[in-house]
Amino acid sequence: MLLNFLSLFQTVLRISYEISWYDGVFAIVESILVTSFFIRPLHC
Repeated sequence: MLLNFLSLFQTVLRISYEISWYDGVFAIVESILVTSFFIRPLHC
């Protein structure tokens, strides 16, 4: 799980370098929200 998150984070960082800084931050926030939505049902 942690390795998947790290690889996802590296991908987001790579995308943020290719596109603008604002879009990169938005992609990071969106990925964190999506990850939290996937993790939340597992804890319930």
